[in-house]
Amino acid sequence: MIKYYLEIVKENIFIELDSKTNHQFQIGDLFLIEYDLTKTVLTLNKSGEIIKFNNPSFLIIKGYESFNLSIAVAITQGYIVDVTLQINRNKKLNQLGL
Repeated sequence: MIKYYLEIVKENIFIELDSKTNHQFQIGDLFLIEYDLTKTVLTLNKSGEIIKFNNPSFLIIKGYESFNLSIAVAITQGYIVDVTLQINRNKKLNQLGL
């Protein structure tokens, strides 16, 4: 499974928690995406509780309209950014005691 760390960089981004409630992301929120050929899993730490979503999509709300985006499209449209290299670099620096 390939792991990507992503960061929210725009407002009004949600993910459906269940059929009745959504989680609203804040700018700067980080989450983990694990991907393989059969599924995508998003892992989110919500108030200390680890929540996993299978094959997630993001709900974007702009004014009176809303639309769903896949992870790839949300990245290309600038709603989220890939911070995997920075996270891995920070982990390595911590391991080296720097």
